[in-house]
Amino acid sequence: MSRASLSAVFLSFLAVALPGLMPRAVSAQPRAFAEGPAQAVSVGFFLIDFTFAGDVRPDPVFDFTDPAFGITYARSNVFATFAFGNQSGATGEDDLRLLDFSLLVWGEVEPFRFEEKSRARFFVPIALHSGYRRVSRQGARDNLLDAFEVSVLGLGGGAGFEVRGKGVRVEGRALPVIGLAFRSFGNSTGLSTFFDADLQVHLGPFAHAFGVTLGYGFRLQRWNPGGSGLISGDFFDYSGSQQLFRVGVNW
Repeated sequence: MSRASLSAVFLSFLAVALPGLMPRAVSAQPRAFAEGPAQAVSVGFFLIDFTFAGDVRPDPVFDFTDPAFGITYARSNVFATFAFGNQSGATGEDDLRLLDFSLLVWGEVEPFRFEEKSRARFFVPIALHSGYRRVSRQGARDNLLDAFEVSVLGLGGGAGFEVRGKGVRVEGRALPVIGLAFRSFGNSTGLSTFFDADLQVHLGPFAHAFGVTLGYGFRLQRWNPGGSGLISGDFFDYSGSQQLFRVGVNW
């Protein structure tokens, strides 16, 4: 089993176990925050800019700049995304396929609280991130030079807020993360850093059933998983940005 596969299994465990293990708010939340949607599922449109960031541009490269599509899942202290996309090149051999999975789970510390009846709160998320990205040439058969395939496991902390009104709930957070980057082929381990920001608005529920969720996310990330005796140290050095526009349902 590759490291990427092991990471995917570990992600599934984290999604269930970690929120209960990480620190919660240090002060009791007002009653207003005990109400509202428990989870949301959305369809997403991803604007991807993924390009080589090393010193000497190799052949092949896995620059991916076309849009991608996917789904997102959000609930208290958990946010997951899955995206896929295809990019056509000058020849069939240059066609690329992108597969991306990302999971954030976090605990919350509230350094202060507003008035008892306030519908706003501020918190510090302490987050664990795990992600997997594969950009491969069409028809790739697990060849070292046919795909960029890296898993990441990292830690971070930042700032977040939540505001509630009648029939609306707004959530936002921003945090930098640093973590280990593992290539699926080879034994090298490097680093990955990223900055993630997200804003989502929950409307409803309507008729005491489902509501509507709108969201926007932005991410900057750098991958530096290292080289090996067969390839240079910067062959898989990439950087990129990602914008995520989404709409879905909550309940």
